[in-house]
Amino acid sequence: MDNVILAMQVSRGAEAARAAGISVTSNPHNEHLDVESPDGLTVLAGNLAADILREARKLWGVAGVVSFQTALLYCTALYLSQRPPA
Repeated sequence: MDNVILAMQVSRGAEAARAAGISVTSNPHNEHLDVESPDGLTVLAGNLAADILREARKLWGVAGVVSFQTALLYCTALYLSQRPPA
Protein backbone atom coordinates (compact mmCIF):
# COMPACT_ATOMS: atom_id res chain seq x y z
CA MET A 1 0.00 0.00 0.00
CA ASP A 2 2.88 2.38 0.75
CA ASN A 3 4.13 2.04 -2.84
CA VAL A 4 0.69 2.89 -4.21
CA ILE A 5 0.55 6.04 -2.06
CA LEU A 6 4.08 6.99 -3.14
CA ALA A 7 3.18 6.44 -6.80
CA MET A 8 0.13 8.69 -6.39
CA GLN A 9 2.29 11.38 -4.74
CA VAL A 10 4.86 11.23 -7.55
CA SER A 11 2.17 11.35 -10.24
CA ARG A 12 0.40 14.31 -8.63
CA GLY A 13 3.67 16.19 -8.16
CA ALA A 14 4.69 15.62 -11.76
CA GLU A 15 1.27 16.68 -13.02
CA ALA A 16 1.46 19.89 -10.97
CA ALA A 17 4.89 20.60 -12.49
CA ARG A 18 3.51 20.04 -16.00
CA ALA A 19 0.58 22.35 -15.25
CA ALA A 20 3.08 25.00 -14.10
CA GLY A 21 4.85 24.75 -17.47
CA ILE A 22 7.89 22.78 -16.31
CA SER A 23 9.50 20.09 -18.45
CA VAL A 24 12.77 18.21 -18.03
CA THR A 25 15.06 16.59 -20.57
CA SER A 26 17.94 14.43 -19.45
CA ASN A 27 21.12 13.92 -21.41
CA PRO A 28 22.48 10.53 -20.32
CA HIS A 29 25.87 11.12 -21.96
CA ASN A 30 26.66 14.37 -20.14
CA GLU A 31 24.68 13.77 -16.94
CA HIS A 32 22.94 17.12 -17.08
CA LEU A 33 19.29 18.14 -17.06
CA ASP A 34 17.66 20.81 -19.20
CA VAL A 35 14.73 22.30 -17.29
CA GLU A 36 12.28 24.40 -19.29
CA SER A 37 9.95 26.62 -17.29
CA PRO A 38 8.05 29.88 -17.76
CA ASP A 39 11.25 31.56 -16.47
CA GLY A 40 13.32 30.07 -19.30
CA LEU A 41 15.92 27.32 -19.57
CA THR A 42 17.88 26.16 -16.54
CA VAL A 43 20.67 23.60 -16.89
CA LEU A 44 21.35 21.46 -13.84
CA ALA A 45 24.68 19.65 -13.93
CA GLY A 46 27.32 17.97 -11.81
CA ASN A 47 26.49 16.39 -8.48
CA LEU A 48 23.07 18.02 -8.38
CA ALA A 49 21.98 16.48 -11.69
CA ALA A 50 23.47 13.13 -10.64
CA ASP A 51 21.52 13.24 -7.35
CA ILE A 52 18.24 14.08 -9.11
CA LEU A 53 18.79 11.32 -11.68
CA ARG A 54 19.62 8.82 -8.91
CA GLU A 55 16.44 9.69 -7.00
CA ALA A 56 14.36 9.45 -10.19
CA ARG A 57 15.79 6.00 -10.90
CA LYS A 58 14.80 4.89 -7.39
CA LEU A 59 11.19 5.98 -8.01
CA TRP A 60 11.02 4.54 -11.53
CA GLY A 61 8.60 1.62 -11.58
CA VAL A 62 7.13 2.21 -8.10
CA ALA A 63 3.87 0.26 -7.89
CA GLY A 64 4.40 -0.62 -11.54
CA VAL A 65 3.10 2.74 -12.73
CA VAL A 66 5.75 5.45 -12.34
CA SER A 67 7.63 6.10 -15.58
CA PHE A 68 11.19 7.42 -15.55
CA GLN A 69 10.08 10.73 -17.11
CA THR A 70 7.39 11.19 -14.43
CA ALA A 71 9.88 10.39 -11.68
CA LEU A 72 12.45 12.76 -13.20
CA LEU A 73 9.95 15.59 -13.45
CA TYR A 74 8.80 15.00 -9.86
CA CYS A 75 12.35 14.95 -8.46
CA THR A 76 13.38 18.04 -10.44
CA ALA A 77 10.26 19.97 -9.38
CA LEU A 78 10.88 18.97 -5.77
CA TYR A 79 14.41 20.37 -5.99
CA LEU A 80 13.22 23.59 -7.65
CA SER A 81 10.55 24.09 -4.99
CA GLN A 82 13.14 23.82 -2.21
CA ARG A 83 15.86 26.09 -3.58
CA PRO A 84 15.97 29.73 -2.48
CA PRO A 85 14.69 32.36 -4.92
CA ALA A 86 17.31 33.86 -7.23
